[in-house]
Amino acid sequence: MSSGSTNRISDQLVAVTWADAHSLETFDWKSLDSLDLNDGDYLIVSVGWMLPEEVSKKNHVVLYQSRTPDGDLDHILVIPQAMVRVIEKLSSYCGSRDASA
Repeated sequence: MSSGSTNRISDQLVAVTWADAHSLETFDWKSLDSLDLNDGDYLIVSVGWMLPEEVSKKNHVVLYQSRTPDGDLDHILVIPQAMVRVIEKLSSYCGSRDASA
């Protein structure tokens, strides 16, 4: 296994709702008093496997999309904990697909 591998069974499938940095979509010059800087959070939902806190970046939630048999990770997203609003645990489906679907 690679040196960066973790126990896949300990990783949790989650949906993380988090506040992203965003643009105010101003296409021309605006005066400061004409801007609504209290327009709320721009919420993003990301789904992936969450690394356990003991192997994650400190003060961050780390998600990944895919893992190789050697433990290598792909599409890694690192979200500062202060930006996280909700973490929902999801369950994975291990049954067979319905052929009629």
